[in-house]
Amino acid sequence: MTLLSCTSLTASLGRKQVLDAVSFAVDRPQLIGLIGPNGAGKSTLLKTLAGVLDHGGDVQFRGQDHRAIPAPEKARSIAYMPQERVVHWDLACRDVVLLGRLPYRGWAGRASTEDRQATDDAMGKMDVLEFANRPFNQLSGGEQARVLLARLLAQSPALVLADEPTNGLDPAHQIGLMKTFRSLVDEGKTVILSLHDLTLAAAWCDRLLLLDHGRMTADGPPETVLQAETLRQVYGVETEWVTTSRTAAVIAVDISSSRTPRET
Repeated sequence: MTLLSCTSLTASLGRKQVLDAVSFAVDRPQLIGLIGPNGAGKSTLLKTLAGVLDHGGDVQFRGQDHRAIPAPEKARSIAYMPQERVVHWDLACRDVVLLGRLPYRGWAGRASTEDRQATDDAMGKMDVLEFANRPFNQLSGGEQARVLLARLLAQSPALVLADEPTNGLDPAHQIGLMKTFRSLVDEGKTVILSLHDLTLAAAWCDRLLLLDHGRMTADGPPETVLQAETLRQVYGVETEWVTTSRTAAVIAVDISSSRTPRET
């Protein structure tokens, strides 16, 4: 069964249409990078897939309209991390991560041994166990991001949606996060994350979705999507592929002479 499918997806913010007839499907576990310039519609697409933004067109999760899926079931199946990394309560970090287990126990239910084990496992994966008893609002931005990613992992979803999750992380934790996402895919889950770093996208993702002005410009493996001419047209930059003994990556080396200003 197809995990996720979008057909002619449209979405607007106010009077501005942000997504225009976006269509794609996910029929096997994959690490999918959502790329495109600022304002391309990446965050809007993730919000739409997460069910927090109204839309036109059709979005189905496991063959069912995602708007018809009961909230508890959806919360256990789909995890979403927005760009805004805000926790409104003065909570210890372990309690923040434990919130990821709410779909399994409800607001009134006590945390089970399984819930606490899942919480500690997720914190270990994100290297934040040392912060377990520290107030969340006393951490740095990068540390907070790792705690919120641990909360997402504790939810144990089939589909992970993460909006620029590597922002604010140092290189070691960026690599650690991508390795964690790769392990989720190996377990049979699908991860869709927006990225600005094309080097990370090329090195780690199975598939890239390239958005530009709300339209799907390219969809395929990194070596197909990250072609120099495509990136010149969409990003307005000149790029080169760099190959090492361990990986291959694309880097932006200059602004294209044919670059035209983008609308805002």
